[in-house]
Amino acid sequence: MFVGVQPFCILNNEIMFLIGQEKEEIGYKDSLKWSGFGGLKNNNESYLRGAIRECSEEIMGIFSEIEIKKRIINRPVYYRNSCIYFMKVDFNKNLPLLFDNFYKYVKKAININIANDGFFEKCKIMWIKKSNLLELDNNDIILRKDYKKSLKVLCKELNSIIL
Repeated sequence: MFVGVQPFCILNNEIMFLIGQEKEEIGYKDSLKWSGFGGLKNNNESYLRGAIRECSEEIMGIFSEIEIKKRIINRPVYYRNSCIYFMKVDFNKNLPLLFDNFYKYVKKAININIANDGFFEKCKIMWIKKSNLLELDNNDIILRKDYKKSLKVLCKELNSIIL
């Protein structure tokens, strides 16, 4: 089962989502597409534990597992074969730059295709308004198909959680 975390914040009364771009990988159908943070849970993990681990790996430790566990809202959204949790974070406009600098540094320091272990799956992150995400239809930001399908359900559930 797919488990994941959708980080969000509220900025000027607008919900902002933090999303990540899959690294470029030849033959991977979701290469360079955008989504939340997640992956497959291990057999011995709960949905929550798997989601926390996957998020921490894909965000390359910018949010530690301890911080994710503290901030996660334990009201998962089940959609198709996935279980998604929301995580409320403080807006930090520098997060994408911090992530980008770390990714570039590590890419130069080691071969990320060999020393991956769940890390380095995303090559960029960005903040985007929830309203813009739902209306996206441009070639600069292409969403993963499964993520795009789940967005309306995620947004509806998030509205019920924060209202």
